[in-house]
Amino acid sequence: MNERELILQILLEAEKTGSFTGVILNQVLDKYDYLEPSEKRRIKRTVNGVTERQIELDYRLGLYSKTPVRKMKPLIRCLLRMSTYQILYMDKASDFAVCNEAVKLAKSHKFSQLSGFVNGVLRSIVREKDTISYPSEEKEPMRALSIRSSIPEEVLQLWKDAYGMEKTKQMATEQLESRPLSFRMKLSLEKEEKDALLEKMKAEGIQVTPHPYLPYAYLAEGMDKVTEIPGFAEGLITIQDVSSMLPAAYAGIRSGDLVVDLCAAPGGKSLMAAELTGPEGMVYARDLTPEKIGKIEENAARMGLTNINTRVWDARIPDPDLAGKADVVLADLPCSGLGVLNRKPEIKYHVTKESIRELVQLQQEILRMGVSCLKPGGKLLYSTCTVNPFENDEQADFIQNELGLTPICFSSDRPDDAALSRLQIFPGEAGDRANMDGFFLALFQK
Repeated sequence: MNERELILQILLEAEKTGSFTGVILNQVLDKYDYLEPSEKRRIKRTVNGVTERQIELDYRLGLYSKTPVRKMKPLIRCLLRMSTYQILYMDKASDFAVCNEAVKLAKSHKFSQLSGFVNGVLRSIVREKDTISYPSEEKEPMRALSIRSSIPEEVLQLWKDAYGMEKTKQMATEQLESRPLSFRMKLSLEKEEKDALLEKMKAEGIQVTPHPYLPYAYLAEGMDKVTEIPGFAEGLITIQDVSSMLPAAYAGIRSGDLVVDLCAAPGGKSLMAAELTGPEGMVYARDLTPEKIGKIEENAARMGLTNINTRVWDARIPDPDLAGKADVVLADLPCSGLGVLNRKPEIKYHVTKESIRELVQLQQEILRMGVSCLKPGGKLLYSTCTVNPFENDEQADFIQNELGLTPICFSSDRPDDAALSRLQIFPGEAGDRANMDGFFLALFQK
């Protein structure tokens, strides 16, 4: 199966099943592991690019097709999107080779009657790819930004109402930028061990730089598979965005603490909490499915951590075994995910006012249960990977006003953060917060 056929099948499977393209992409690349690294990179870039820029691609196609994109045959729609992305954004792709291959693919899938349509639309895009006009930013600012960033106007309007247009543009632009991989070194590593590990990475052509926000966080580029990074198999590093390291870092976890991680998969927070609480303490990691719990157990085994107790559990249901016992509850809850569009671009196409209302209700149900786990004086760290006041500041208000917890300042080595009880990190920030997911944290005490 050739490269373009694989891309088409991934996009078509995602459209038919509603699954994230990233999940399907990883499954396909594992199945066809014999492909050259350059082929894998092109497949990954095209699949991710089509997903990231879907609104823009559909706008382009709509200029040359009498049939609305939403009414096209699914295979033709996916074929045109991927071909348009290759024409616009793949420098090494020959434009007319892309057109010819698209025609061949249409015919091979028994759409010969539409091959002329496919050819005509794509050749029009080739001819006018550098002269196309977009909606005016002055007359239609939201529509123009929506098309250029491929973010639905409803999401952009939510951001604009809450944070203003400048911050909205910043976030919309950032989610289309490529970012290095973030990872965390095991907290117990000595400087000499860290330096030796960094030298191994350098020897394998991986470019690693320390992240300025946390001393154990690093950014890496130049590898094909994260599992092949030196130190990963040995449990010396864990793949985790810098933002998602903050809940465990800022909750003030001490040696010997009993920590409850309500929605723990894939386990990054639980792993870090287990290191901080040490063998004298225990982390109770809970999540909704055996598959998610299995991922936590797999990561704990790789890191050599034995003080993590896992269980399949619906976080809305009180756990009598943990009632009133927790020193720290980590409540990193299901959310709209608007802070991680750079890594999970499909999210932006599914966020609606109704879905946010449902999430807010779910979050509050889980928070009520989480508070029941706290002992007197225990702390709850609420966090989400979104940028949305309804799920962030308003939920922090709910914890304080409805659940009766007291806001307290973060326990942090960073003097600019330690005096805060709430923190919103925006995608696309500069300085120390560059290359971080959008994230929200708030710390409370019972």
